[in-house]
Amino acid sequence: MRFAADQCDLQKDGVTQASFCRDLKAQYHAENKGISASQLENFRNKKGPNAGYQAAVFYAAYVFFEKIRMEEGKGKSKHREAMEEKWPNGFDTATPH
Repeated sequence: MRFAADQCDLQKDGVTQASFCRDLKAQYHAENKGISASQLENFRNKKGPNAGYQAAVFYAAYVFFEKIRMEEGKGKSKHREAMEEKWPNGFDTATPH
């Protein structure tokens, strides 16, 4: 599947929450993992760097946007590199923050 940044622009004509949720769901390799528009909305309303880390949207969006970044041949941002330094083994999604 080819990715493009405009696939996730919910402000753009032709991109619906439902289609974006289907793209996010596709990041999981389990049949029962669904992402609804209400889950997406709840996640988008969270504030702060750790907010929503336990939501299915958190992981799926991370994977989705990482695939877009790689498809477009872009390097990692300074913020991304700083987060990788802070979380060398990945973001802790098991421990409440």
